Amino acid sequence: MHQLTIGMPVFNDIDFIEASLISILKQEQVSFHLIISDDGATDGSEEVCKRFAAQDDRITYIRQEKNLGISKNMEFLLQAANTPYFMWAADDDLWEPHFAFELIQLLEKNPM
Repeated sequence: MHQLTIGMPVFNDIDFIEASLISILKQEQVSFHLIISDDGATDGSEEVCKRFAAQDDRITYIRQEKNLGISKNMEFLLQAANTPYFMWAADDDLWEPHFAFELIQLLEKNPM
């Protein structure tokens, strides 16, 4: 069972999406599920996301039937999560390998 869902809304960011996905997939010491919600990208982002999803079973790629807009797309991703922890990833984020793990550790050391 994964302990973290990472929600990534995607829309036309072909210049950065591949580097972002690579950095997320290099996360260490944390079991995660990455859900990509493509809001109708037209720049080739769809093909990049599909390729990564086909190569890594931690990724679920969903292409929306129509453009939801960023708020509805983010709401969709949050509702799709089924893990104790959730975090956002922008399609142009670059993460250090321990980024997600360190955030989870902080949350567990400082419960509300």
